[in-house]
Amino acid sequence: MSSHPGRHCRGVDPEVFFPLSESTGLGVLQARLVCTGCPVRVVCREWATVTGQYGIWGGTTREERAAHRRAAATAGGEAARPAVAA
Repeated sequence: MSSHPGRHCRGVDPEVFFPLSESTGLGVLQARLVCTGCPVRVVCREWATVTGQYGIWGGTTREERAAHRRAAATAGGEAARPAVAA
């Protein structure tokens, strides 16, 4: 994800996306603000979901992505395994 030229996180301190706690708080809010409206937000989030990344990716926490994946798997939906472009 780091090579996409249109990403909003370009030039932002990476520590913003790895707050001490991923529970709701200022750190998570700062990262989500950067992700808001980003043209690669969905792809970023899907990549992080598939690869099990820690931190804020596509405006979501690791726990939010895991919960979404569990719900999708339970429902048998396509979102359980999102397609990610290489």
